[in-house]
Amino acid sequence: MNIQDYLSRQQVPFQRLVHQPAPTSSRRANSVHTHGRQVAKTVLLKNLDGQLLVAVLPADKKIDWLKLATTTGKTGWRLATEEQTSRVFSDCEMGAWPPFGALYGVATVVDDSFHADSEILVEGNHRHEDYRMSFHDYLRTAEPDQAKISRSS
Repeated sequence: MNIQDYLSRQQVPFQRLVHQPAPTSSRRANSVHTHGRQVAKTVLLKNLDGQLLVAVLPADKKIDWLKLATTTGKTGWRLATEEQTSRVFSDCEMGAWPPFGALYGVATVVDDSFHADSEILVEGNHRHEDYRMSFHDYLRTAEPDQAKISRSS
């Protein structure tokens, strides 16, 4: 699904930012002159049961595997393979993963370190595009679970 179309249909005010593709979410933050704590890093995870999960955390954080296991009640989480990721995000450029798991039939959990009254920068379907919106609107449209799943880098 085209993220720009989806946000428009959901009547979400957003600003589309076009930039040079960046290899990491931290570099994405630098390229659009935004602090890493406002840039959503989307990670597709898979556990030993084969369950998939979209985890969304600030670019300046890392997944805390113990906290994730506690939050989900499941252990054995690991990063999904490139093949699994390309299958889930089939309408996206490799490396561009929007933080809207429900659009792809996958549950989403967002780290609770994002500030409720701030803006968030989310990736679109391509590595050169991001969308700036209020975190409140992200929560409304993505409907993720919220939990502490990260640690400092």
